[in-house]
Amino acid sequence: DKEKRESNIVFFPGSASVCPGVSPMFFWTRFVAPRLLRCKMNFCDLSGKSILVTGASSGLGRATAILLGKLNAKVCLVARDNVRLEETKSCLSGAGHVAISFDLQRYENYPDLFRNIADKIGPLNGLAHFAGIRKTIPLKTMKINDVKSIFEVGYFSFVELVKYFTKKGVADPEGGSIVVASSVLALRGAPA
Repeated sequence: DKEKRESNIVFFPGSASVCPGVSPMFFWTRFVAPRLLRCKMNFCDLSGKSILVTGASSGLGRATAILLGKLNAKVCLVARDNVRLEETKSCLSGAGHVAISFDLQRYENYPDLFRNIADKIGPLNGLAHFAGIRKTIPLKTMKINDVKSIFEVGYFSFVELVKYFTKKGVADPEGGSIVVASSVLALRGAPA
């Protein structure tokens, strides 16, 4: 009876209004991902699709990469921590996945990043940006550089990623999808 009740509820990952006090990571892993995997429609099969996932070494980025692997996509994992990237890669189903250690704040290196991706997996069908920096600092001691680094990774890098993703030869000529989410507090919240 509980399963029947749950199947009639629509969950939106990251939406605090759906269930206050429950983290987006919990929603994603408990409700959204299992339902996507159980669906019988063809839109869940991502065979032949290549998707770039940032922040893939942990949290929502890792969970998304694992789900995309289960849905038969070829995944390009991007994050700074090469060890954790390789751990994520080892959790993926299927073959042809690529892990690239890259600091998203190094904007001058984006052309090389996208050339590297194109050489390794070909045109991209999707971009999922989950990279983020967590800095829990009291407001009275916070410095402007702390705020800048959060925006560098969460927002400005996203703008640059989209700029390069939309260049000729990077995205699949038939088009692609872009998803952005930011929740470095997905695993546990911080007091206000």
